[in-house]
Parts: sequence; structure tokens; C-alpha cells
Amino acid sequence: MYFMRSTTSIAAMAKGVANGHRVAMLFLLYRQPGIDLDMISHRLEIGYKNAAEHTRKMLHGGLIKKEYEGSHVLHWLTPRGKRLASFLARLK
Repeated sequence: MYFMRSTTSIAAMAKGVANGHRVAMLFLLYRQPGIDLDMISHRLEIGYKNAAEHTRKMLHGGLIKKEYEGSHVLHWLTPRGKRLASFLARLK
């Protein structure tokens, strides 16, 4: 049972970065933690809805977390997201 849970978790994490925009988002959040979706979509030059869908997949993969601050939702990398960003940066 444990093996299946861990492989499912790894698959969800891999899907969380299985797109160029999500990898760029991972690096953006590594450099600028705690930014909202408007800033993410602006910085990556993608639509708001597109950015929201990417963050949803990254959240499901355990790579980011969200904090609600008034009417803003701020995005941060989780420890797993930070490790993955660091690993991917070494691959460049």
C-alpha cells in the first residue's frame, strides 16, 4: 500500500512540472515567493485562467501552497517545490 501512495505522489509531482509554463512558474516562485496570480500571469505573459489552471496542477502535485491575504491569494513553493526547483536549476 505504501508503495502505491508514494508512486502516485511522485506522478502528481511530475505532472506538476510537465509543462514549460509550470517549470517557469516554479522558477518564478523560487525567486519571488508570495506573489499573486495576477503577477504570475503578468510575469509569464500568459492569461489569468491559464495561470490558474497551472497553479491548480502544481498545488495538486504538492509543489506550491496558497495563502489567503484579504482578497489576494499568494503562492509559495512548498519544501518539495523548492527541492525540485533547485534540482531543475542544476540541470540547466
